[in-house]
Amino acid sequence: MNLSIQDILDYVNKTSGYFSNNTELAPYLHELGHKYYEDSIKALAKSDNMEYNKAKAVIDSRISDYIHENNGHGDFLMQNISVYAQGGYSNNKITEVIAECFAASSQNNVASHILNLVDKE
Repeated sequence: MNLSIQDILDYVNKTSGYFSNNTELAPYLHELGHKYYEDSIKALAKSDNMEYNKAKAVIDSRISDYIHENNGHGDFLMQNISVYAQGGYSNNKITEVIAECFAASSQNNVASHILNLVDKE
């Protein structure tokens, strides 16, 4: 499949607010966010000598706790990151939350805070 930049832009702009990034870089940044999440889990597992699933649970718990604390009306991620991130969280897929945060603007304070929780020592 050969996608043009316009094809990518059409897709990410299909529904306003669905994705955290509406540039042609959106899919690439999103996928790099998944890699960042996986690499962070592996790094924590290695540094703290724990199994992958335990490290994942530690990181997921940090993110879930933060979202839960700020989720007054139930749409915290939808309002601050994207509809896609909210859907990921609702389906217990923290990886999608992180991927959307990674793709978000560096000026997005909520996304930056969540990413800092992933890499927290």
